[in-house]
Amino acid sequence: MSKYLPTYLSKEDNLSAEEAQAIHDQTGRVLEANVVPFLAKAQRIMGSAFLEWRGEGKYILTPDGTKFFDCVGAGGVFGLGFAHPDIVEAVTLQARRGGLATRAGFIPGQAELAEKLLSLTPKSLQYVYYGNSGTEAVEAAIKMARVATGKKKLIGTHLGYHGMSVATISLSGIGMWRDGIGPYLEGTQLVTHGSLAALEEVVDSDTAAVVLEPIQWASGCKVVDKDYFKGVKALCEKHGAMLILDEVQTGLGRTGKVFAMEHWDVEPDLLCVGKVLSGGMVPISAVVYNQRVHKGERMRPLFNNSSFGGNPLACAAGITTLNLLSDRYFQRAEKLGDLLGESFEEIKSKFPEHVAGYHGLGLMRCLEFSNPLYGAVFAEWLRRDESIITAAMGHIPQFVRISPPFICEDEDIVALKESCLRVIGELAKYTPQELFSDFNKTLQKVQVELAKPIEDQEGALA
Repeated sequence: MSKYLPTYLSKEDNLSAEEAQAIHDQTGRVLEANVVPFLAKAQRIMGSAFLEWRGEGKYILTPDGTKFFDCVGAGGVFGLGFAHPDIVEAVTLQARRGGLATRAGFIPGQAELAEKLLSLTPKSLQYVYYGNSGTEAVEAAIKMARVATGKKKLIGTHLGYHGMSVATISLSGIGMWRDGIGPYLEGTQLVTHGSLAALEEVVDSDTAAVVLEPIQWASGCKVVDKDYFKGVKALCEKHGAMLILDEVQTGLGRTGKVFAMEHWDVEPDLLCVGKVLSGGMVPISAVVYNQRVHKGERMRPLFNNSSFGGNPLACAAGITTLNLLSDRYFQRAEKLGDLLGESFEEIKSKFPEHVAGYHGLGLMRCLEFSNPLYGAVFAEWLRRDESIITAAMGHIPQFVRISPPFICEDEDIVALKESCLRVIGELAKYTPQELFSDFNKTLQKVQVELAKPIEDQEGALA
């Protein structure tokens, strides 16, 4: 074993409780002091911190062997779970040949991956750009739309999410990420998602593109009317604007279709994909686009450029992922999504006072609670008592995102339903006032700790 490996990789997969705790504490100290001070400190004080040591199938495992069933997957990355053996094999073989590329020559993986992506998208989409993240894909798409149309105006939505750059946040409307980073990208405007009338008021001859998610996973997974996207497309065509669909989270099986746009039978000018495409192994994203967009960029072949985009490692992971999805997991995701929807219907019927509803399609779902505190407590107790990882949305905590991987068995969805029922049954024993009192005590501990000078904070590095 090389003496230059990271310290943690020199350790065994399974450790004693004492050694696991020592690594957990040291990791937490550094994260609190130097990386994510607020989050790491809050997790420690609230008792929700754990060490994400390795992944195996649908589980995250700690060094002492504790398993957590992953039902959020970094916003949908782990459709095929963790460390899928076929993807590990592909990436390992490519790494032996070389991980990245000079980009001076042809890269076979880029060509093969493009062919496979284009075989899954509408025939009107003929070209592929590779990036490394959803943010990068949406950035590239809006640049292409502006160049192709010669216009500047861009329309996003109030509760949309398209990434973490200034440009993509300018098209996103979630305050916890948006507030304080202005001035925003010139020419951007936000409307209500799902309202064609709102779009009709702002889309005009100066509009370069309308940027939409088919389903807003970060904001409750509500599904828009069946005629909405056809109306948006017609509006874009009327004014010469591009339609950009951000399917970074919804694409490649997550909603029960290969792409969520199939639910509305609409074809965008530019389609952004990512997350699942990585196979949970190597970051990659892509923009798939049509001839009209290509005409605008054809004399500027490097105006969208990336040192790491479309690298051989990422392409190897992406190709293997698409092969696996096409072989069996697209169909599997659709079946599991139906089962998850039925499970949520049962949960709602048994606890109508606590569960206001559920939203989404396929394996992209949110439970909506009647009280925001119920959602926050439910997600935490599900982790604490049932070892299931979900996500209560910080800006709208009454919505809890629950999105299992495609590799699940039917029994896993049934077990997930039973876990949810047990946790809500326990939650129902308390009034909102009692839950708030308990929650507020913990929150006050976090606030007191954060108010201390850095050198006095518990756990701070010397």
